[in-house]
Amino acid sequence: TEGQAISTPSDLNVHDELDFSKENVRETYSSRLSHSQYRMTWMFSTPTIPEWGIHAAYLGSDQRQWHVKCVHCGHWQTVDFFKNIIRKMKHGKLVRRYWGCLKCHKELDRTQGEWVRAFKNKHVHGYFIPPSICPWIEPKYLLKLYRELKRPKIFYNFHLGLPWEGGAGTITREDLLKCKIDLAPEVSPRSDDDIYYLGVDQGDVLHWELSRAH
Repeated sequence: TEGQAISTPSDLNVHDELDFSKENVRETYSSRLSHSQYRMTWMFSTPTIPEWGIHAAYLGSDQRQWHVKCVHCGHWQTVDFFKNIIRKMKHGKLVRRYWGCLKCHKELDRTQGEWVRAFKNKHVHGYFIPPSICPWIEPKYLLKLYRELKRPKIFYNFHLGLPWEGGAGTITREDLLKCKIDLAPEVSPRSDDDIYYLGVDQGDVLHWELSRAH
């Protein structure tokens, strides 16, 4: 709670599931580092929407990704759900699926790799850890979820480690202005007391509230 946040000094703040935490409490905890000579902060989370929470923190970091070296052809690459799943066929039938090299299509040893940063001038370390780089997770498991889960955001967030924004994108001011209509004089608001405001919280379930100015 916010009360607990102002009562405990610390050297290191570890925020687990950042995107599902109360932002005001998290920000209050930052003041607990003031006395420390270390002032370290670690943040972990399943991402939710682009450029917010853990995804925003990652964009502000040196953006490290796990790069794997193919032991067969020497090609370095990240392991991507949409690119690195190879189908092995025999006599026209599917034998198995595996994580394969983009260049030679032979099976990758995902433990043979290193963290590569995208930006050398940023001092914050950020690590993208998708399930596809975990040696115990096979393609058939993720493909099954990809086919069966009804909400894409659940698959992208929890099983690919990626932010998800449904539809065509965020709602902009221009989008709202296009919906504006001019009311006939007999139904137009006669004063500020006749103006109504509708607020909608975007998510899997749309929570809304209609209020009248007073």
